[in-house]
Amino acid sequence: MYRIVPDEGIGKHSFDRVADVFLRDQGLPFAQVLSARDIEQAFTENGALFGQEDIFSTQIVLWAFLAQVLRDGKGAACAAAVADIATYMQQTGGAVPSGDTGDYCRARAKLDRSTMRRLARRAGRQLDERVPAEWLWHGLRARLVDGFTFTMMDTPENQRAYPKEDIAELYGYRWNAELDIRDIKQTLGLDHVRCKTPEMVERQLWTTLLAYNLIRKVMATAAALHGKQPRQLGFTLACQTILSSWMLLATGSCRNAQELRRSALGRIAANEVADRPGRIEPRVIKRRRHRYPLMTRPRQELRQDLCAT
Repeated sequence: MYRIVPDEGIGKHSFDRVADVFLRDQGLPFAQVLSARDIEQAFTENGALFGQEDIFSTQIVLWAFLAQVLRDGKGAACAAAVADIATYMQQTGGAVPSGDTGDYCRARAKLDRSTMRRLARRAGRQLDERVPAEWLWHGLRARLVDGFTFTMMDTPENQRAYPKEDIAELYGYRWNAELDIRDIKQTLGLDHVRCKTPEMVERQLWTTLLAYNLIRKVMATAAALHGKQPRQLGFTLACQTILSSWMLLATGSCRNAQELRRSALGRIAANEVADRPGRIEPRVIKRRRHRYPLMTRPRQELRQDLCAT
């Protein structure tokens, strides 16, 4: 039987605050998949720590960026991330930032891309290495190459760096791969990236994949504790459950963190998705959201045409 051990020695604004909601407790299965120590060590080894005495430290910015990619709509905006940081600082006794998003965006641009890529890959690899044998397909690790595309802001820099936005994926069964890509693109908002530079596009890509692998870690934990297969559990609700408790756990304001984690894992495990083996769906859409024509010329030229009429 697995047990949740008490919190020990969490320092203010430490990487434990980032990783706490992703189940760092030693008594849980998959606790060693990308722990807070791993995250801190990766940034330290690459000389990528910044702002340790500032509001926008590496730890706080990474925490806010991960929360951004887990949200959708207005909750994914930089203004929402700054609001989260302000609330966090108020709860932990730190200096509160203004509502201006500029400082946060500049700090986010300092997140080392190679470190983010390393962390995302490590999380996926460690989770794969630790899965129980009964989760494998006939004892084998079945993989299939699939791919997807995403769009981005059509700045000159992005057009030069990414003439074609293909991302290859190594994953399991075909329909599962399709669902995983949907989770990455739609649930985590990677279908369109609003970053204006190739460097920030890369940061958002690897932050999204890191968040995806950490969510899968939580889902694997819930499955192991409740005797289910990870594929039985819904990804979207797992994201929502983590977001609903992240601020409480990060600020230490939760009355009973252990009970909160336990109940969250129970809700994730209870949310079973439909069992549809061999499902095949056509790649078509039923509803056309907009009837506007496509933009085929620079926005500035279109504005000039409107002003001339």
